[in-house]
This record gives sequence, structure tokens and C-alpha cells, in this order.
Amino acid sequence: MSRFVIFTFFFFVSSFAHAQESLEFVNPNTHLSARIDLKSHEYWVEESLNRWVLKSTLKFEGLALHELPKPFRFKVFTYPSKLLFVIEGSGQIYALQLRKNLFERIDKTYFRGYNFGALIFSRRDTIFSFGGSGFWHINNVQTFFDPNLGEWERIKHDSNGPKGILSNFSGYLASNDQLYVLDRPDSYLDSSSNTWDIYKNPLGSKKWELLGRMDTQRLLNSNISLESIRWVSGYFIASKGSNPVLMDPFLNKMYLYKGPKSSFFNPGFQLFRQGDWLYSYQKNAFNKANENRLDSLLIKDVLMDSSEIDSMYQRVTMFNQTLLLQYLFIGLFAFSVLLNLLLLVRYYKKNSNNQKENLDWIIWQSFLFKLINYQKGTQFSAVEITEMMGYGHRSHESQRQLRSKLLLAINHHFKSFHSIDPLIIRSLEKNDNRYYVYQLSDEGFDCITTFKNK
Repeated sequence: MSRFVIFTFFFFVSSFAHAQESLEFVNPNTHLSARIDLKSHEYWVEESLNRWVLKSTLKFEGLALHELPKPFRFKVFTYPSKLLFVIEGSGQIYALQLRKNLFERIDKTYFRGYNFGALIFSRRDTIFSFGGSGFWHINNVQTFFDPNLGEWERIKHDSNGPKGILSNFSGYLASNDQLYVLDRPDSYLDSSSNTWDIYKNPLGSKKWELLGRMDTQRLLNSNISLESIRWVSGYFIASKGSNPVLMDPFLNKMYLYKGPKSSFFNPGFQLFRQGDWLYSYQKNAFNKANENRLDSLLIKDVLMDSSEIDSMYQRVTMFNQTLLLQYLFIGLFAFSVLLNLLLLVRYYKKNSNNQKENLDWIIWQSFLFKLINYQKGTQFSAVEITEMMGYGHRSHESQRQLRSKLLLAINHHFKSFHSIDPLIIRSLEKNDNRYYVYQLSDEGFDCITTFKNK
């Protein structure tokens, strides 16, 4: 026996306007049904389930009812002070101002007819329309409604995503801010394909990710109706005979429901989700308001009464040639920049070494030329050689450090570039081993003499 409840939920539903005379919907502000009579302008609401009362007579502004498609479907979105009705396939948007008792058209749409069955959803107070069909083809056009301009604006989208988007086979999940789309091949272009790609799109990144491919022939062989698939806040729900099948694109699992309420998922009923609950709004006949029924099920109870029957899709790794070429180009560019930097550093380092060598030679030249003014083999005391270096005016400690540093540099240079080791010999004085004496090696003397004579 069905359990009757009254509930609150974020409203997102598709409805038929029967006989083109009214818009009937579940009012998310009252959580009961409501109806706008397009002929009498009367606004009827349910004060309680199946108890209808006339609420007010609305003022209509800017309406062109003759421009509505026949028949037409619409989706309803709730905002703090108004309800918005988006007419599928037309781009028309109507606002019901409850406090003003005003029903008005707020868009300036002219072009229409390409987006029947589009995925229409609300994200952060903005209405989006993705895909749809028209002129015998399914498209992936992405737009949003700009209330300031009263027009739909196109969004530049990732070309690596689905080729076609339809509301039955796609949905927006607000809890993780992602779209999930079953990319059903366009039957006018490809009637032989047995696979549907399934994509997800984290809307913050605007990049589509291919989750995998669904083998539709396998589903048909399992008696699962593809035409019955619809999205209900996190699940694609289809029919397998008299039993519903829940498809979870996030976990990549399919569940066959075997519980006592299989009619709860009847394709003719409106299904909603609020938190951990599923609700089924059951309206058997439009002109019999007393037949409205509301039933509910906990999702965990649905899963407990279900058995996992298969994975939803086969995961694949998508080879993105364009992205690979971009990465390759970036890598080559980075390598080129790095190589040029290394060559530039090497050049400046070599140039700097040459400049330093030239500068060192200028500094050393005066000192070394003084040494060859004496006979080969002449020995000099530390005081004498320090004076020839030009450090005689420095303190004793500074003289020792500067003298040692200069001799070490000169000897290292001539060893590295002229194979003379050492150029200047440091040895203990024969008569007094407390002191050191310095002299040019014979080879060094000849080398410096050659430099001076050039």
C-alpha cells in the first residue's frame, strides 16, 4: 500500500501542457500541485493533497500564447520571489510573480526549434540549456539565459565531449556539480552503433571526461528498455520488463529492483529526489485531480531490495591526439628554452673566465716580470716577494693571506694552461729553517721571459 507524504525538495521536472490550456506543476514553495489556466488566467493550488482551491486571478503581461509549440513541455525552477517556466524547444521563459499575481514573459527569444528535449537545469541561480534535437539531428550546443539581456547566450565548450545531449539521457547532479551524459548516437548519422559513450563534466573546469562505453546491445539482450531511460538526481533509471533498473554512473554499477513497489518507478510518474529519499508523484488522469498520489522510498531501502546485476559501462582511456600534440609542443618549447639558457650560461661563463683570465694576467704581469729581472734561480724572502706583489703597505696578517692566495692562483693557472707545476717554488731557507724563500722554477722563468718578449 502506498505511503502518502508531503515533502520539500528542489524542484526540477518536465510536464506536458495538455490541450494547451494550462500549466500544471508541483509548486516547490507549497510542495503541492498548482495550475495556471491559460484561458481564464486563474491560478489554482492544492491546499492539501487533492483539495484544490482558486488562489487568484493572474495578470498576464507580454504573453504570446500562439507562439507556444503544440504540444509543449516545460520545466519549472524556483527562486525566492518567483517561479520560472522554461518552454522546451522555444527558448521562451515565463515568470510567475506570486506576490504580484503576475505572469509574464521575460525572454526575447526569436530563433527556436533546435533544442527540443534539451537538458535544462539551474546552477547557482543561472538557467542552462545543453543540447537538444531539431531539424532531424541531435546537437551539443550549450547556452545559458542572461536575465539582464533577456536572451540565451552561447557557451564555448570542449570539443572532446558528447556529440549530442538529450534530457532523458543526461542530468545535472548538484551535490558534486557535475553533468553526466549518455551520448546516444544520432540515428540519422549512425544507425548501426551498439555503444553509447558516457561522459561527465565538472562544470567548474568545463572539460568533458570520457568515463567509458555502454554496450547497448548487451542491455537489449537483457530486456532493458533504452527508450525508458531517464535521469533522477544521481541515477539513470530504466525498465527491465516490469522491474526498474538503477544505473549509477559514479560507481559504474547497475541494480535490478525486486522490491514490492515496482510501480513506484512507472515511466508515467514524476520521480524526485530529496536527500536520501525518492518520491513518486502519481497522476493517473489530468482531469481527475482527486487521483493525485504521492509515494516515497528511502534510497538505501531501494538498494537493499535490489541486486547488482552488472557494471554500467566499460572504462576506457581516451587518446586525445590534440592534447598530446599540445603537450609535445609545450615540451619541445620548454626543452628549447632550457637548452638556450644552458648555452647562454655556458657562453657567459666562458666569456667571464676569459675576461677573468685577462684581468688576472694584467694583475700578475707586473709581479712576474719583476721576478725575471733577477737571475734565474734567485731566491726571495717573504718580505721581498710581498713588496713585489704590491702588498707591502698591508698589515702582517693581511700580507700573509694575500701572498698565499696570489701564489696559489698563479701556480694553479700555469699548471692548468701551461703544464708548469709549480711556477713559483716555496721552500725552507737553508741557513734558517724558520723562514721560507720563493723562486721561479727554471721552466717558469723561461715561460715568463717568453711572454715578456712577445
